Amino acid sequence: MSLINTVVMRGLSTQGALSQEDKALLLGLELSPRYMSASEVLWQESEDADLFCVVKEGWAYSYRNLKNGSKQILKFYLPGDIIGIRDFGFTRRLASAAMINKGVICPFSYQQLLSSLGVQA
Repeated sequence: MSLINTVVMRGLSTQGALSQEDKALLLGLELSPRYMSASEVLWQESEDADLFCVVKEGWAYSYRNLKNGSKQILKFYLPGDIIGIRDFGFTRRLASAAMINKGVICPFSYQQLLSSLGVQA
């Protein structure tokens, strides 16, 4: 069972039953794993918010850059967690996100998710 299956499908299934076809469409979102290096930035605060990702391997975190140059860590992400879902519905990122160590993420756009569910944005 894939992590997207355990995270996204479980979350969406609380809104209603998912058919086998629905599950197959959601699994199709996981086709582009991206290998990340330690400290690699996924996105910066205020960039366009157009995708989110599932952490497959490694750890990540979200943060805000403070005026004094330091970072305020907002949340840690472990395998199976979804990064960026908090920004859904916003046009700009609310926070930056980066890897802590090397890992693998599966990014997909909000439009891909909505299209796979047959919803027009």
